Amino acid sequence: NKSDPVYVGDYKLNGYYPFDGYISDVRWVKGTAVYTVGNNNFTPPTSPLTAISNTKALLSFQDAGIYDLSGTSDISTEGATISTSVKKYGTGSIDFAVGSGSRLDVKENGNALAFGAGDFTIETWVYLNDTSTSFLFDWRDTSGPQGRMPSMFSESSRIKYYNGSTTISSNSISSRLQQWMHVAVVRSSGQVKLYIDGTQEGVTSNDTGT
Repeated sequence: NKSDPVYVGDYKLNGYYPFDGYISDVRWVKGTAVYTVGNNNFTPPTSPLTAISNTKALLSFQDAGIYDLSGTSDISTEGATISTSVKKYGTGSIDFAVGSGSRLDVKENGNALAFGAGDFTIETWVYLNDTSTSFLFDWRDTSGPQGRMPSMFSESSRIKYYNGSTTISSNSISSRLQQWMHVAVVRSSGQVKLYIDGTQEGVTSNDTGT
C-alpha cells in the first residue's frame, strides 16, 4: 500500500530532473503484458489509447483535459499545462516546462498502481526537447531515491527503466529529439522489456520483485 503519489514529468526529489518536453496518452496496466507478440516487436498505436481490461490509469492529456480516463486515480497538477501547438492526438498534450518544477502527482485509490510481482505495462508517447537527465515517471517514495519501485527517465541520450537493481537502457535517442516516440515497458512472467517505437531495445531483465 503506497501513500505517496506517482510523479509524472519530474523526479521524487522535486525539481531535480524535470522533464523538458511533452507527454501524451499515458496508460498503466496492472496484470496484463499488453505487448508480447511476434519477434518481440510491435506496431505502436495509431489512435488514442482506450481503457482496456486492467487499466489503472489512462492519462490522454487531449482536448485541454488533465484527468484520468480510467476513473481510478486523482491527479494534482504542479505547473503543468496543456499545449495545443505540440500534440500527438486530439487538440493537446501535456507541457512540462523545464526549470519550472512542473509535474503531475497521481494519487492512487487503494492499491490500484501497486504492480506487485505480476505482469504490467507502462506506455506513453513522449516528445523530448533535449537529452538532459529528466524523469517521465517516478513511483518511488520520498524517503529515499533508491526505493524498489519503478521509474522511467531520459539520461545520457537514452531512455532508461529502473526498478531496484534492474536497469534497462535504450539505444541513443539523439536523432529522435523534437519528434514523438512511443515508449513502453512490459513485464511478462517475470521478464521485463523496454520498447521504443515498438522495437525492443536494451537487455531483457529477469525481475519478479514487488
